Amino acid sequence: MRSLAFVGDVHGSIEALEGILDSLREGAVDHLVFLGDYINKGPSSSGVLDRLVPMMLDGSATLLRGNHEAELLRAVDTQDLRVFLKMGGAATIRSYVGDVVGAEVFSEFHRALPAVHLDAIRAMPRRFSAFRIMAQHEPLGAPAHWNLGKFVVTAHRPSGMFPKVRWRSAEIDTGCGDEGGRLTAFLWPSREYIQVDLGGSRV
Repeated sequence: MRSLAFVGDVHGSIEALEGILDSLREGAVDHLVFLGDYINKGPSSSGVLDRLVPMMLDGSATLLRGNHEAELLRAVDTQDLRVFLKMGGAATIRSYVGDVVGAEVFSEFHRALPAVHLDAIRAMPRRFSAFRIMAQHEPLGAPAHWNLGKFVVTAHRPSGMFPKVRWRSAEIDTGCGDEGGRLTAFLWPSREYIQVDLGGSRV
């Protein structure tokens, strides 16, 4: 059986991402699965995608689409940033455009957003499934994941400082991108987890 690591919401926190990647290199992990929400809130959304998209393209990681990526696509396709901005999108825009954004916010953002990032987001699947385990960004209701017959790993819904690991599921959004938040990687099949703080240090 392959060993897998599932990583929760990163939310523009490049130091935490680098910290979790460093920690995972210390173990024998065959494949990484990121559960979405790479952007918004934190200051380094562009840097996070710069780091992760090549891993997606070379097959060393699966990047699932979160609701923040879905909203970015909707904003780009409709040229309407209102909902995206309410979700912390201003930090993402600044990470691409710079701290000084002109009056034509959408045009500046769209010009600065690399095609490789946008294409990667469009290609992101919503679900990962392997033997005895599956993952997606948003949690399922209990009867739904019981019927799947697999252990289910999700993010999206904050679980506090620690992941919620149950008999058939794990919720691993531990607030990365928010003050005091952590980034969590859940390991399969051991069902253990590792965490780093926003500065990338193990906790």
